[in-house]
Amino acid sequence: MADRPLDVRFERLVALLYGELPPAEERSLRAEIESDPALRAAWEEISSAREFLGRVPEEPAPSFVFLDESHLPARRRLSRFFPVLAPWAAAACLMTAEPAPKEESMR
Repeated sequence: MADRPLDVRFERLVALLYGELPPAEERSLRAEIESDPALRAAWEEISSAREFLGRVPEEPAPSFVFLDESHLPARRRLSRFFPVLAPWAAAACLMTAEPAPKEESMR
């Protein structure tokens, strides 16, 4: 399996982890895992990560209220005015900028 790209090897390991391989391919891959130390290390890392994630308790996603901005700091409430103020701010920057010095033409 050393001649296959890493992403193909990883894809097969993930398929094994989720039980998506046909029995013959699963047996073949398990034999490769036993004989290849690098593949065995990758398998142990992937399977331990899945075991760890299985122990993490699930929490409900927080609910967000987008219409009521009273709980946001004042600077966040001002962000709704950005589309109106941005062109004026750009114009002010252009009006106060100094023109670039004129270069003498090269002869």
